[in-house]
Formats: sequence, C-alpha cells, structure tokens
Amino acid sequence: MRDIYHDINLYIKKEYNITSNSAIEECRVSEYGDITSNAAMINAKKYKIAPYILAAEMAPKIQKLEYVKSVRVDKPGFINITLDVDCLYDVIHEINNEKSLCGLQNIGNGEKVNIEFVSANPTGPLHIGHCRNAILLDAIASMMEKNGYKITREYYINDAGNQINKLIDSVHYQYLNILNIQPDKNLEDIQYSGEYIKDIAQEIIADYQDKFINLTDNTNEIKNIILDIILKGIKKTLKSINIIHDVFVSEQNDIHNKGIITEAIKIIEKKDLLYQGKTEKPLGKDYEEWESKEITLFKSTEFGDDVDRPVTKQDGNWTYFAADMGYHHHKIKRNFNQMIIGLGSDHYGYIKRLKAIVGALSDNKAEIDIKISNLVNYFDNGQSIKMSKRTGNFLTIDEVIEKVPADVVRFIMLTRREDSMIDFDMHKVKEASNDNPIFYIQYAYARANSVISKYTGNFDDVQLKLLQNENEISIIKKLAKWPYIIKNAVLSRSPTIICSYLLCLAENYHSLWNAGNQNNEVKFIVEDDEKSKARIYLNIAINNVILSGFNILNITPIEKM
Repeated sequence: MRDIYHDINLYIKKEYNITSNSAIEECRVSEYGDITSNAAMINAKKYKIAPYILAAEMAPKIQKLEYVKSVRVDKPGFINITLDVDCLYDVIHEINNEKSLCGLQNIGNGEKVNIEFVSANPTGPLHIGHCRNAILLDAIASMMEKNGYKITREYYINDAGNQINKLIDSVHYQYLNILNIQPDKNLEDIQYSGEYIKDIAQEIIADYQDKFINLTDNTNEIKNIILDIILKGIKKTLKSINIIHDVFVSEQNDIHNKGIITEAIKIIEKKDLLYQGKTEKPLGKDYEEWESKEITLFKSTEFGDDVDRPVTKQDGNWTYFAADMGYHHHKIKRNFNQMIIGLGSDHYGYIKRLKAIVGALSDNKAEIDIKISNLVNYFDNGQSIKMSKRTGNFLTIDEVIEKVPADVVRFIMLTRREDSMIDFDMHKVKEASNDNPIFYIQYAYARANSVISKYTGNFDDVQLKLLQNENEISIIKKLAKWPYIIKNAVLSRSPTIICSYLLCLAENYHSLWNAGNQNNEVKFIVEDDEKSKARIYLNIAINNVILSGFNILNITPIEKM
C-alpha cells in the first residue's frame, strides 16, 4: 500500500533539510487543507528570510507533487496542503487487495530486537500493577514484528536473592500447618501471605505428601517446585490477556550459576571502568553502627548516570546492579544490539544506570529503550479497588479479567501514552456506549460488516469516482494515511498512535452512517447499483484497516453486535 503522507513528508524533509521525524501533520481545521507543514518556520532563520515569504516560495514546488491538489500559505508561515482525491481512489484498491495486511511495511528489515517485559518477581500472582506495562510492551512487540523486525519476547525470572528464601519459608510455614505440624517460625516472621500461598502448599502436599517436613535437606528441590507452580500461574495469566513470551531467562540458573556476572565484570575491568571506593551511609535509615568499607564501583557517570554504582556489597557478594550487568551482557552475547525493557512507575531511577550498563558493555554499539508505565487507578462503578480477597493485599490481573474481557483491557491500556495515568472503571468499560472507545470501534466494524453482507457480486469494475460526498472523501483521506500512522507508531514505539487513529476512523465511519440516516441520497445502499457497489467497496476498505489495526494490537474484531 503506497504511503502518500510519507512521500510528501520525505519530499519536504529532503528538499529543505529538516532533521526531525516529521515535517507534516494533519490539519486540525479542515478548511485550511488536509496536511500542514511548519517547514518554512523551521528554516526561516537558516535562509535569513521571513517564514511567510519562504513558505510562499516553497508552495509552488510542493503543489507539483502527484497527490497534491492545492497549497495555501497562512501566517505566520504555515504551508497547508489539500490532497487530490482523484489520486487517492487507487488506495482503496490497494487496501482491499492487501486486506488485513494493509499498511504494513518492512521497516525493521529483519533487525533483531529483544523486548523484555513483565519480569515480575516469581513470588505470587501478577497484580494489576504489571498489567499496563505487559500490554504496552506486547503491543510494541507485535507492532514491530509485523513491520519487519525479528522480535524476541523475553521474561527475566528474578529467582535469586532473599525474596525467594522468604517465599520458601512462607510456603513451608503453610505446608507444616496443613500437615498439623508446629512450624518453627511465628506468623509475623512470614513475608508472604494470602490464599495463594496456602494453595501452593496444598499442591505440594498433593504431589509429595510429607517429603518436605525437613526443609534444610530439600531447599533447592522445594524452591524449584514452588517457582514452577508460580510461573505456570503467571504464564496462564499472561495468556489470558493474549501475551506469550518466547524466552524465559533465570537469574539464578542462566546468570549466576553460569558465571555471566563475572564475565561482564571482566569486560568492564579491561576497559578500566572499575575502581575501589568507600561506601556512603545509606539515606533514609538510621544506622547506629555504620562502618564505611571499600567496595568495587563501576564508573557509571562516564555514561551519563548520576552516580557511580557499586558492583559488590560490603560482604563481597554481587549487588543487584552487578546482576543487571550480567543479564544485559547475556543479551549482548546473544547478538541483541536493540533492546526494549518495560518497567513500572517506581523504576525511573533505573533508566540512566541501565543505559550506562549497555553503553559500557557494547562500546555504545547497542541501545536500550526503557518504557516506564504510569499508574492505573482501578474502579468498579466509581468505587476504588485496591485489595484482593485472594492475595490479601493486591488485586490480581486474573480478578480483573474475570470481570472485563481481555480485548477491552488491552485496548484501554493502550489509549493513553505510558507516561499518563489511567482511570480504569470496570463498570464503564463494559458499557455498550459511544463513551467506551473499544466498543465504538468494534461497533463501526460490525456496522460495516452488516453493509458488506448485503452484496454478493464482484468488484471488478467498481467505479470509485462515484464516491463524491463530503463524508466519503474525508474517510478516503483518512484511509490513505494508514501506512503513515503505522510507520510513526513503529518508529516512536507508541501503540497509542494506532489506537487514536482507529478511534478517529470509527468516528468518521459513524458520521458516514448517520449522514445516511438523515439523507437517503447518501445511504450505502441506494437505487443506483454502481454507487451502492462503490460504497460497499469503501466499507470493505474501512474494515480491512480496522482489522489491520486490531491485528497489530492483538485484538479480535467482533463480527456482529
């Protein structure tokens, strides 16, 4: 499918040496045109000429482009372009020839990209805090994969460290309780509670009876059993929101046990990026006896970080930062020079340190993009929801999916940029109303399907120039923009761009439908058979674009409503 908007954008960028991603955007006021460019205002200083005069000089050249009908210049120097609809009719044929693949492009050219997301500590079910980032990164993966990138969806299992030991103790406490054996710990010493801990203990008893009464002799075995149970639950939850990872990397087995951290440290050491330094007293805590000791630090500030980061603790063991260094070395060893990682809103401090790690290990040849998702506030009919009956302290994704279909959850999570907060009301998002964005688009798709079903002939000789009314032309221009939308979404790694476009397309379509309700002459099915055929063919194109968008977002369209 040709990308008319890209061609115009590329011409202006090349002709006037504009380095930003886009030199054009859609006109907000239709009377000015379809596309507007501020290229003259960007370049006025360089050419030492007033923006309005420069725009007037640029306009005739732009008007010679194939798809341009007219160009007008508006103060202080905007170049406003009206597209030639006669050149756009072929776009409808291209959409319907490509069907659900319309608009997709080989942007990535086979480049490998590692997208690591969710990676929640395997200490219990996934809670709602994981939901938004999981869906965002999965949508980015899908969007990039369908446009020529070779994507690996990766989950990093944080199965090393003290939190896993606390998990084992918590399960073992409930295990002994169920077997009517007095635990050697008090309940207040147990880190993890909730029904899911009891469920894990029950499952272990069902399979192994009293084998693990003596925990000391069987710690590694019961650890693996517990992690396997929890990870099976995590995978099941993720599958319920249409997320399936390609690779699971274990911190303990794949990083610590295989000496990957030591490998990474040696690489950094050879580059003279380590030194011995004194630890500072941690902020926010009152230590009665604090002794500063020498530890190994990484020169993280040489790569844009705020402070140099310790790679060893005072006791000589590796820090979490060292483990992160080992893990990203593991990615680079697997030939990933492009990495994307999803983190929660409490991880802004990780951005600079992770970029420093990747820059140092790869000599700045590899890049990492960190996506931080803001909070989601959950409501049910206006009432805030924070607690869970099952876990005792947090609401799980499973509990949300029980009330709201997965496709609805996915779309709502993508309707706003990741740095914006979302208020998610489970009652409102289930309503069949125009205020529900996913319903609004699904309704457009179902309505178009009902029109398409009324025609069983072929479209070999369809006369698209019969599509002449204002609403039809407006929607044709919107459809022509689809490949440009996809390209912008992929390059900016923002599925929200696609959601916004689909909402606008649905709005255009419903306007087209409603115009027919008010005026019989603009209905889809009229006495003129050729005009009806053209309008039905346009409905097919609309649905193909919606279907293409849904496929990118991993959402299933609803055929009838």
